[in-house]
Amino acid sequence: MTLASVQQALEPLGLLDRIVFFEKDATPTVADAARLLGCEPRLIAKTMAVKLLSGPALIVLAGAPRVDGKKFRRRFQESMKFIPSEERLEMTGHGPGSMTPIGAKRGVPIYFDESLRSLPERHPAGGAAATVARLKLSELEKAAPPNEWVDLAREGE
Repeated sequence: MTLASVQQALEPLGLLDRIVFFEKDATPTVADAARLLGCEPRLIAKTMAVKLLSGPALIVLAGAPRVDGKKFRRRFQESMKFIPSEERLEMTGHGPGSMTPIGAKRGVPIYFDESLRSLPERHPAGGAAATVARLKLSELEKAAPPNEWVDLAREGE
């Protein structure tokens, strides 16, 4: 799934050429992806796979901030639990190091954090550990339509 599902989602939008390929396993962290793209970490769109009582969900934030646990509990009425690495591919359609909302498994809700709105460009993983998609926020919204915009980022990060 992963890279192929990202390509399938981007192709009809004319964005297939936005996938950037790096050396094998070169972008496992926000810092690694930013360094290779030559951009600030805040331009990376990090995707976290969480397990809610209702099932898996993807939370997408700007690269720098972390999730505020109190905000998460207020919005979802439960504590944040990450999906274990070995379950991510089956539950979300993407495995560790390639987490992206683009091409995610059908039915998995996607939540975009307000921190994404601060800049016009965001670069999520491209569906494989050594890929990144260079996208404008408006393109990311088309490629991976969020179910909801939420405010989960810690203040001041």
